[in-house]
Amino acid sequence: WYDEGLPTIHDEIRGQRVSASTGAKIGGSYAIYASPAGNAVYELKTSYSSSSNVHLAAWHDGAGQSEIFAQRLAGATGANVGGLINLTSGESRFCAVPCVTYNSSAGEFAVIWQVDASALGQGWDYYGQRVRASDGALMGGVQLTSGTAWEYAGDILYDNDANRFILVYQDSGGGNTIY
Repeated sequence: WYDEGLPTIHDEIRGQRVSASTGAKIGGSYAIYASPAGNAVYELKTSYSSSSNVHLAAWHDGAGQSEIFAQRLAGATGANVGGLINLTSGESRFCAVPCVTYNSSAGEFAVIWQVDASALGQGWDYYGQRVRASDGALMGGVQLTSGTAWEYAGDILYDNDANRFILVYQDSGGGNTIY
């Protein structure tokens, strides 16, 4: 959670299980992540793998950081499974706005995020990384998923029937066109 006016007090992600039938809380809230530098943590997105019974949560550790993190969470308890995954390790440009979907055919999540490429004359670009649901392994390398200019307001979904992803985003460099 992130509040533009108070970024220093929102430096962690907590979970809360809720009954799907009644809406009642199940147990208390629990810690998922706390920013080691005390940065604001925001833009949290999640997706669920029914075959591995895990959620993948992805977020931006903000306030000048250029890191998109992910964490696998147990489907039954919400507890952290495995270690923290840094999807943008080694990236020196500002990264933000992650989106997550699950590919049931391959048993993997796909995460996309924006990267500030304005120093290269490209504005913002979307990059992506696949994460295996069963063990959190990164599949392949980080890939450029769009290539026009100034992309933002994007999302990614998986089409199970056609076995493909669809990435949509707005391109303000090309006249606010939706791609």
